Amino acid sequence: PFIIGNNEQQYIIPSGWVLQSSQLTFTFDDSILPPEAYPYIIDPTTTFQPDSAGIDTMINSPNPTTNYGTSTETSVGDGNTAASGAHRGIIKFDVSSIDSADIVSAATLSLYEHTAEDQHSVGTWSVKLQKLRRDWVEGEVTWNIWKTGNNWSTAGAGNTSSDIYSATTATVTLDGTVANAFIDWSDAQLTSDVQDFVSGALSNYGWRIQAPDIEDAGANRTRNAFSLSDHSTSSQRPKLVVVHASPFTPKAIM
Repeated sequence: PFIIGNNEQQYIIPSGWVLQSSQLTFTFDDSILPPEAYPYIIDPTTTFQPDSAGIDTMINSPNPTTNYGTSTETSVGDGNTAASGAHRGIIKFDVSSIDSADIVSAATLSLYEHTAEDQHSVGTWSVKLQKLRRDWVEGEVTWNIWKTGNNWSTAGAGNTSSDIYSATTATVTLDGTVANAFIDWSDAQLTSDVQDFVSGALSNYGWRIQAPDIEDAGANRTRNAFSLSDHSTSSQRPKLVVVHASPFTPKAIM
């Protein structure tokens, strides 16, 4: 555990967490903090890693009317072997278990990359998250629609006025070498997004995942593929780690 002071400094609690009667506790004498650290917050971490109840899927241009709501994976880039195409992922996490008054100080979205291909010798490319504006439905969404009877303004969730926000939430650089490990997106804007979802300042519709530089690359594949919440290996399912806490100003904490 650690304390985040009002002076934006972190103070590590050396005693660590102790499990007592099914509760995690720690003891901390806050008299050691300098005056400028007040008021301070204790930062716990909540990890969201849902099973098949998770909300995530793939949309792609070669199959614009196909729903992949039960797919075990999503690709980004060009996942076609015979022609050009664009593959994108969309994902959201239910963070309603976090108190709406909590302060979110960090957030990391992690996807397990199990496949990577660079058959066009691109080298490296960016994979970015952008916040969604539509209340899409996992079992109905396709490249063309965000739910039955409702088209994206631009197919593929592409319109920055009505489908997605124009600002990039977070970006990572990937290539054609498979990681067989989690890829992490973590940025100040991602933290801000989660804060807005927690507080209710913005509706939580999650993010679109896109690798724009390798879409529609032609025949053969240039892509990254990630496990989704329907994947049979639970440890590989997407996860969102949120560091958050309620602000308060006690003189002693137990």
